[in-house]
Amino acid sequence: MCEQALANEAEMRDHILVAHRVSRAKCPYCLKYFDSVTALMCHCQSRGSKCQINKADDFGKFLDTLTGGFLTVKEKVRPDYIQNETVEVWNSEAQEMEKYTPPTMKYLEFTSSKPMDWKEPTRVAAQIGGGSTSDTFNYKNQQSRW
Repeated sequence: MCEQALANEAEMRDHILVAHRVSRAKCPYCLKYFDSVTALMCHCQSRGSKCQINKADDFGKFLDTLTGGFLTVKEKVRPDYIQNETVEVWNSEAQEMEKYTPPTMKYLEFTSSKPMDWKEPTRVAAQIGGGSTSDTFNYKNQQSRW
């Protein structure tokens, strides 16, 4: 976690773009490079891709590393596909009835989270908007100073 103290919103925006921007991201599964983390995340979510990173056992660990622990993922079954009953269908090649169970449709559910080692800040590093002209502000019912 960056604890850089910045004077204003513009400085913070510039700091994030320069010091924290990932210019190239690489998929650890297929080793393909992407121009942004957003493009890598789209790649990870794609079900039509040849890369199966989202099926890897350690996908959660990769996602945790990529997002700093602020995003978790769970594979869930679509509710409209839970009651897929097995039916009998005619197999024209074998000339007989056989049982068929439709596939279960799943999706990835991403949720925001806090890293396991998250500690609430003891002071505000920067306040964006709504600030007064004085050098003090209220944080968690405590008067703090810039």
